[in-house]
Amino acid sequence: MVVARLHDPLAEYQPQDSLFNEPVGNQPTLVQQEAEIGPSVEDCVTTYLVAKKPVWAAKTYTARVKQLGYLQEFLGPQMRIAKVSTADIRNFRNALKMLRSNRGRSTQMTFKERLTENTGARVSDKSASILFEPVKAFFRWAKEEEGILAENPAADVKWQSMTTGKCALKRRPFSAQEVASLFGSPLFTGSKSPYRRFQPGNTIVEDAKYWIPIIGYYTGMRLGEIVQLHISDAVIDAEVPHFDLNENSGSGDPKHIKTDAGIRKVPIHPDVLTLGFAAFVEKRRKWNKPSKRIFSETTLGADGQASTQFSKFFARLLDIVGLTDPALTFHSFRHGAEDAFRNANLQQYTIDSIMGHSDGKVSASYGEGPSLALKVEAVEAMKLPVSLVSLLKPKGDE
Repeated sequence: MVVARLHDPLAEYQPQDSLFNEPVGNQPTLVQQEAEIGPSVEDCVTTYLVAKKPVWAAKTYTARVKQLGYLQEFLGPQMRIAKVSTADIRNFRNALKMLRSNRGRSTQMTFKERLTENTGARVSDKSASILFEPVKAFFRWAKEEEGILAENPAADVKWQSMTTGKCALKRRPFSAQEVASLFGSPLFTGSKSPYRRFQPGNTIVEDAKYWIPIIGYYTGMRLGEIVQLHISDAVIDAEVPHFDLNENSGSGDPKHIKTDAGIRKVPIHPDVLTLGFAAFVEKRRKWNKPSKRIFSETTLGADGQASTQFSKFFARLLDIVGLTDPALTFHSFRHGAEDAFRNANLQQYTIDSIMGHSDGKVSASYGEGPSLALKVEAVEAMKLPVSLVSLLKPKGDE
């Protein structure tokens, strides 16, 4: 061809070799080639799980394996990730809404076999949406963190709720009457014996079952944050007694904080100290137990989470005292604390620093945030519905 062009640059040239005679329009584009030879969905999911395992809690990792396993089954594990379209993601989202509520009982069923036309037998809208969010996170990772994808096929596919906002179950705070019912029960005011905690008597057992709800009520800390506290995390002798929430496990039971904002210091409310918490911590320091956790009698669940076992106990406690509204859980303490801070007309950034929330603003990442001195003023100003000191016998009043 070069020789022919030298003789007549404008003349048409037809290659004699058939290898160079293919029509240009039939050649696959670079994008098409990458889609055909790029990594598979299965390979990318495996890489993703390996990359995220060190930063996820064990429970989260186990859940992601199952959730992304559904995606692999639906798309086909050997499907090239670059070929996944927005329509594929949309169809997967719609399929999740058809999953049976007992989807985890048979490991032999395929994803397709787990789907049902019976709307009454399907998973809740909340459960289905929880299965979908990790898929969006996975494709976001593939594009934004690894550069595997030029475009994110899941970016514009939103979850479409199957229920209205009015029908969706929402957690709510305990009312003053409900707080009185809960903390006025024999578990806190006096039970028949350490083994009959729900029957009235003269025995008050100060242990995890006694202190964890009290701490939850006054701090709004997450249940998992309280249960996993090490004894060293209860800083009693400081100028401002506080809980130091961190992930420094050392040789003790592992700790996991949900978000970066969750790593914080929370002042201990004066009522908690009045009720004798300092003396309780001192006893636990001398407790002959291998665990470093304050509430080591609350064992970790099979999923490795600190909150699993106590959550079951607390649900039973609520039933026994007659608080059967499903919107009431241990997390209701968190809602109540938020309200108690707001009702005291406190700055939201101060509230967030105590609750472990991030407002998402860039300024939140600057500085160390409100001081402990400022936070203890906020804690003392809380407008809680009931003072537990008025319900329970303070230490030393015996």
